[in-house]
Amino acid sequence: MQFVSYAKNFENVLLWGALGQIENGFYIDTGANSPDEGALTRAFYDKVWHGINIEANPRFITELSDRRLGDKNLGVAIIALEGNIQFHNFVENPGLAPLNTDVAKTHR
Repeated sequence: MQFVSYAKNFENVLLWGALGQIENGFYIDTGANSPDEGALTRAFYDKVWHGINIEANPRFITELSDRRLGDKNLGVAIIALEGNIQFHNFVENPGLAPLNTDVAKTHR
């Protein structure tokens, strides 16, 4: 059976080796980013799995909603703090989106 990896470091190949016997599996992808490029769950989605994609970047949540029709796609950030947070979106590197202002400053 062919398995195409979209992940940058082939992490999903290792996961498929351990979980590939499960039919119609379920995943939760936090910080999902792109539905295709570097996507850890794309290969699982192609194998008829489904899940929840959590992504705060408006560009990526739109792409996920357009391409992952069998998934629930949530345009939110998850952080262990109460109150409002600042989402730092880097247009030149959309995969980098820190919620911490100090981290964002070091990347600017």
